[in-house]
Amino acid sequence: MTWLEPLKERGLEVNDLVRTIEQRDLILNDLVRAIEKNRGLTVNNLVRAIEDRGLTVNNLVRAIENRGLTVNNIVRAIENRGLTVNNLVRAIENKGLTLSEPYENY
Repeated sequence: MTWLEPLKERGLEVNDLVRTIEQRDLILNDLVRAIEKNRGLTVNNLVRAIEDRGLTVNNLVRAIENRGLTVNNIVRAIENRGLTVNNLVRAIENKGLTLSEPYENY
């Protein structure tokens, strides 16, 4: 299964996702790289985690932007506190939540 299939199952088109990302001055490749390589996660994990909480990608982006933040701000805020995104994932898992696929330490 590619990462596109879960989008289609949810009635989303890739173009819709790309437009949403680009309207917020993000570049799709940067987002995918940040999720899959630098942070040890996959797009499927992210989509499932968002939807399991009753949110959509648009809701999440709007909530972040309404607080005057960008995705980069959030990553920097985590890293400025001496944490990594993997630390955050471990903290979430310690509360009884899990990701469906393994992640690597960076």
